[in-house]
Amino acid sequence: MFEIDENIPMNNKKFLSFVHPADKQRVENKINKTKDDGTEYSDIYRIITNKGNTKYIFSTAFLLRDDEGNIIKYSGLNFDRTEEYKHELDLKELNQRFQIAVESGNIGIWDFDFKNNILVWNEPMYDIYELDKNEFANNIKEWEKTVHPEDLADTNQHLYNAIRFDKLYNTTFRIITKSDKIKYIDAYGKIIKDSEGNQLKISGVNIDITEQIEKQLELKKAKEIAEENDKLKTAFLHNISHEIRTPLNGIVGFTHLLTKDDITFEEKKEFEKMIKSSSDRLIQVIEDIIDLSMIETSQIEINKQLFDLNGVIDDVYMLYKDRMTEKGLGFKYNYDASKSIQMFTDSKYLIKILAHLLHNSLKFTNKGEVEISYKIINRKVQFKISDTGIGISDDLKEKYMIDSFKVIMK
Repeated sequence: MFEIDENIPMNNKKFLSFVHPADKQRVENKINKTKDDGTEYSDIYRIITNKGNTKYIFSTAFLLRDDEGNIIKYSGLNFDRTEEYKHELDLKELNQRFQIAVESGNIGIWDFDFKNNILVWNEPMYDIYELDKNEFANNIKEWEKTVHPEDLADTNQHLYNAIRFDKLYNTTFRIITKSDKIKYIDAYGKIIKDSEGNQLKISGVNIDITEQIEKQLELKKAKEIAEENDKLKTAFLHNISHEIRTPLNGIVGFTHLLTKDDITFEEKKEFEKMIKSSSDRLIQVIEDIIDLSMIETSQIEINKQLFDLNGVIDDVYMLYKDRMTEKGLGFKYNYDASKSIQMFTDSKYLIKILAHLLHNSLKFTNKGEVEISYKIINRKVQFKISDTGIGISDDLKEKYMIDSFKVIMK
C-alpha cells in the first residue's frame, strides 16, 4: 500500500512521514487524542507513497490494553480507497462543472410530472422566458402561452411522442417574451423511471440559441444578397457588352463609309454626325463602368460644395439641347428663375444623375418632348424628368427620385 519493502521497519514517525502534508497535522492530532482518552481512531487521509503516488486511505484503529489498563499496542485496519474516492471527486467535479455550465451558459433545467401536470423550473428557465416566479403557474398550459403560435403544434407533438413512445425529446422552437421579443430555444428531455420501470416524469433542458440563429439568418441573408448581386452584375455586364457593341459598330461602320470616294457632301456630314453620336454614347458607357468600379472599390469621393441649382439645370439643358433638336424632340426646363436655390452637395454627380435620366428619355422617346423640372418639398429637392416616350413602370419610378440633398432656400 505504501509501496515500500516489507522489511523496512515502521514506526509512528515513519508512518507520519508518508502522510500528505495537508493532512499530517490532523492525523497526528487524532492519534494523540486516541492515546489520551482511549477512543477508537477513524479517519480518511492521503498518503504519498515511496514511489510518489497519492493514495486515499481509510484507517480505523483502537488501543489494546493489559489487565491493568496499560496500553500494549494499536490494532487496526487500513483500506485503500483511492479509486472510490477519486470517482467520488470526479462526480463532484463533474457536478460542479455542470452547475457552472448551467449558470454561465444560461441553460434552463425543467421537470414535467405529466401525470399530475406539474412543471418545475430552475432559475435560468425564468431568465430565458423573462418571467417572474409569481407569474408562472407551473403547468403545461402556462408554458404553452409562451410558445410561438406557429411552433406550438409541432413542439407539443414532439413532447407527446417522447412520453408516449419513451423517446428522447429533442426539438427547436420559438417563444415570445413579455417584451414581444422572439427567442429560439433548443429543448432536450428524457423520461425518468422508477426502479420497476414505471414512468415518473420527463426531465430536460432549454438552451437559448437566439444569438446563434440570428447570426445564421444574417449570414443567409448576406448570401442571398451576394447571389442577387452576382445576378445583377451578370445582367449588367450583358447589357454593357450590348451598349459597347452598338456605338462601336456605328463608329466602325460609318468610318468605313467615309473612306469611300462616291459619297456626297451631305452624306459625309451625316456620317460624321453619326460617328460623333456613337462616340459620345461609347464615352458615356465607359464612364458608367468607371463609376461602378469606383463605387465597388469604395474609391468614389463626394466633394460637397455650395452651388446654385438653377445654374446646374442650365448646364444640363445646354448639354442635351442639341441632341434633342437633332432627334426632332422639344426640350424645355421648368423652374422659377427669380429664386436662387442654393444646394450643398457634389454638383458633378448631380449632373451625372440628371444626365442619365435625360439620356434614357432621349433614347426611348421618338416624338414629342422632354422636360426637366424640380420642386422643393420640406427643404429637399425632388427632380422630375418627364417625356412622351414609352415611360417606366411605377415600381421603378422611386429609384429615379433624388430627394436627399440639403437645400438652403434664399
